[in-house]
Amino acid sequence: MPLLPAPVPVPLALEERHKDLVDPRRPVIAVPIDPEEVVPLRGYHVPAVQTFVLVGSVEVEDKGPARTQGPAHPLHDGGELRVNENRFGSLEIEIQDVRLLDVNGNAVTSLDSGDALRVELHFNNPQKIPAPIFGVTITRADGLVCYDTSTASAALQLTELRGRGSVALKIERLDLNGGEYFVDVGSYKNDWSYAYDYHWHVYSITVEPQPGEKGILRPPHHWEIGNLEGLEEIIIKSHGKES
Repeated sequence: MPLLPAPVPVPLALEERHKDLVDPRRPVIAVPIDPEEVVPLRGYHVPAVQTFVLVGSVEVEDKGPARTQGPAHPLHDGGELRVNENRFGSLEIEIQDVRLLDVNGNAVTSLDSGDALRVELHFNNPQKIPAPIFGVTITRADGLVCYDTSTASAALQLTELRGRGSVALKIERLDLNGGEYFVDVGSYKNDWSYAYDYHWHVYSITVEPQPGEKGILRPPHHWEIGNLEGLEEIIIKSHGKES
């Protein structure tokens, strides 16, 4: 039976951890319980992998405790978290609620480009966990990573945690172009060796589109026309929210 129950984008820091062992020109394979079966790995998350082999005969061991089954966890929006479908990890820390909020603290499913976004993670861990890492990744539906950050990348060293708590990421401006995005969240062991709880493509946000504009980013900008028949430079149109 394959180790990968479903293809899931790997958090960037986990891929970074083994980047020196990977030949980018060749795929990476995981060796499942049955050694005769192999599953493509590069670009995918492998929850609770005991052993996987990187092409080139380099073996890496990850010994995160497996959570292969469990009851579905209902969400306030009517969806649910399903282990090994959109939820992965040991669940030593459980992210029990995730809230996407606007600047006024109201729950949002859509916003305008340049609006603020607050991502709140409410968690519980019955046992003491030393210095866990929390991360947030914003992706498009096609898997393109638009933004990836974590408490570790911000040099925020958490102390030993036990019990209920919360962490929040405040994005002062979300300068993405119009489209549908997912906000993936996770908690990880302090050396990035495995995930405690990783939610993939559960929380979506829509950035309202602007006609005629393409690409990923929509930074504040304006067009200017100068030297027009001797007239002074004029600003003809401004776009984006002011800082």
